[in-house]
Amino acid sequence: MFIRILKCGILSVSVLLMLFAYDVSAGKTSEDTKIEELIDRFGLQRIETIPEDVEPLYFNTVDELEDYLINSPNFQKINCEIQENHFEYSDYRIPDDFSILTTCGMVTRNCTAQAYFATFNTWGDFWVCYEGSFRWIDSVLNTRVGLTGYSVGLSLTDTYSYSYNQTTTSVCVKGGGIVNEYICVLGNCFIWRSQPVSCSFCYSVY
Repeated sequence: MFIRILKCGILSVSVLLMLFAYDVSAGKTSEDTKIEELIDRFGLQRIETIPEDVEPLYFNTVDELEDYLINSPNFQKINCEIQENHFEYSDYRIPDDFSILTTCGMVTRNCTAQAYFATFNTWGDFWVCYEGSFRWIDSVLNTRVGLTGYSVGLSLTDTYSYSYNQTTTSVCVKGGGIVNEYICVLGNCFIWRSQPVSCSFCYSVY
């Protein structure tokens, strides 16, 4: 009798452990299924590593991630190229700190474009000289691009910037790159959106 009761007790514990293991496994499968559904629905690209200089957006649950993906203000723009912006700058007056003698100084101009919830920038540094009422662009010192504002979860890759149509009195600059958004949930990381962005501007000393 004792042996039979012992066997029944062991069998009951075994069944409970199996049921518990099944429930845990079912829970994991449910979350994995939800994640796969989001991958298909929003075009998420699964990745193994995050770039060292990027802090991804972390979500504690799949429901939180789904809510973010649905309510993002850029949800309708996932498959649309970010529009290019162009700016024009002209300096009609001589800066107060420039004398009537030949004086040169660095002038910086930039253009911007919206990159999801951050701002994409293209900068140009120019060495500009003044002598009396005459002014000219001596050289282009540098061109560069970058993100400003709230850029958590974003990276800028495949960047480029260059000057063109340069004369003694005017110059144009263009820059661009690819903006990637990184998100993570329950140990799974993805690139959600990856879109080109660019802007350009022209600067004239007259």
